[in-house]
Amino acid sequence: MKSTRRGHWPWLLLSAVALAAGVFLRCWQLGDQILIDDEWHAVHKLLHAGMLNIATHFGVADYCIPLTLYYRALYDVGALTEWTMRAPLLLGGIGLLVFAPWSLRRSVPLPTRSVWLALLAISPVLMYLTRTARPYALSGTLALVAIVAFLRWYHDAPQARRWAWLYVLATVAAGWLQLLTLTFTLTPFLLFGVLALWRLAHGQTREGLGMLRRLLVFGLLTVAPLALLLLPPLINDWGALVGKAGRGAVTWDSAWRTALMLFGVGGPVVAGLLTALTAWGVVRFSRRQPALTACFLLIMAIATTTIIVAQPAWIEHPGVLARYVMPGLPLLLLFLAEGLLAAAQWLLPRYLTAGVAALALAGLFAVGPLPKLLYWPNQFMGHTRFQYDYDPLGALVRTRVKLGTIPPFYFELARQPPRSLTVIQGPWRPESYFIPQPWYQQLHRQYVKIAMVSPTCGPGGWADFPATFSGIHLTQFVHLSDVLRGADEGADLLVLRMRPWLDVPPQRIRWPDMRQCLARVEAWLGPPFYRDPQIAVFALSPAGTRVARDQAAAGKPR
Repeated sequence: MKSTRRGHWPWLLLSAVALAAGVFLRCWQLGDQILIDDEWHAVHKLLHAGMLNIATHFGVADYCIPLTLYYRALYDVGALTEWTMRAPLLLGGIGLLVFAPWSLRRSVPLPTRSVWLALLAISPVLMYLTRTARPYALSGTLALVAIVAFLRWYHDAPQARRWAWLYVLATVAAGWLQLLTLTFTLTPFLLFGVLALWRLAHGQTREGLGMLRRLLVFGLLTVAPLALLLLPPLINDWGALVGKAGRGAVTWDSAWRTALMLFGVGGPVVAGLLTALTAWGVVRFSRRQPALTACFLLIMAIATTTIIVAQPAWIEHPGVLARYVMPGLPLLLLFLAEGLLAAAQWLLPRYLTAGVAALALAGLFAVGPLPKLLYWPNQFMGHTRFQYDYDPLGALVRTRVKLGTIPPFYFELARQPPRSLTVIQGPWRPESYFIPQPWYQQLHRQYVKIAMVSPTCGPGGWADFPATFSGIHLTQFVHLSDVLRGADEGADLLVLRMRPWLDVPPQRIRWPDMRQCLARVEAWLGPPFYRDPQIAVFALSPAGTRVARDQAAAGKPR
């Protein structure tokens, strides 16, 4: 008995380190991250709609209804910030690390659970989705809760009622957050319904009818609150919702790149090895838990197939399919954990297994995409540059996007001590394809804030709003009108981009009249100390003035 307990300590240590690493990766620089891409759908909606309208519409540019209601409530009390927006997703992502190994403690041995926890902790997809103001981290965790709760309801008669209510709560919440999670959470009804019919067909009438009756009552309890929450937006926006189906198509190439993202690697050799280990894990897990293995595999297969057949818009992009099938990712990593552990035990004595597993996990982390984006500061970890594809040779953003000529100012800025300055940059567009700052920031290593130029430079875009929207306090965004009035925004330099980032298609995007904008800024701040065809730079603080003097001493253009 004592020997067994001593044998547990390496795995408990691995679990503790993995949990700490997972929390760190999800929190690292989180407060400095700049909202981009689809994170703006909810903000745009809440600025122009009330609670009832939000609750009863999906919108053309879909937003998450419950998250947007939460954001609107924060806005109404003046508490909408990056931290409050991301808090539910952060808690959901960290909750997965705690719930997943705990929920299967009866069915999965401690060594497998420890490796599983480590794989969840270093998963790039899970880490990325936990850090975004989008519903996937929370809905994915709730989907796993629902799947486990359904199985416990079916098998755990003494506490079946508790598990049933937990399933209903998790399924309804996950479905309200993200509709496609229902392909995972409702599939158990199909599986056990088929099993009940099989029993009826093979003469087990009493068992089959009893099972069908339980499933029917349970299904009604689940569908009723779902209908209450989802029918109004489905009715109001049915055309828009249906219009998004049949718009995309998964190809063999995009499916392969999605698999790379789910495994968290970028190369075929490592991916092939992980695939083999996962298959080995399925075989080994099925020997110990055949029914549970079959259930997990069928849920993943049926849900993924349903999503692919529905062909939602943009599903041909690996990152889109990866987040749609994210509820199945923890189950995939469970089988990978089983296979990795089997390989370690096959190659080495049992007392070395934990150390070897830890080294393998560290190696998997090292060859993945995370080490390349954890530099400090990096305020654009959710940018398409990092999250479109994990293949370093084939990623669209790396091979087809031309960065163009980097303004010489940024090379001079790189001569300043890292993290010593804050640079306000604007105008901007929230779409990754129009944001060159991730490349610039990796060069100059200074902090960045985004300037909202409306109304100083005319009407802004859909992610640009004037300071009159007083309920929103995004710390990484400042209003140019406030800067010109002398407000202390904690910034040292103001960079105005005179034209869009034209190297990224499409070329026609809304951009202010920068001649008039520059004239208005000069009236307040004087002429820029640096000017080229792309940018104009102004000093806002004594530190910024020192940069201007260094620029002048270096003989750079004014």
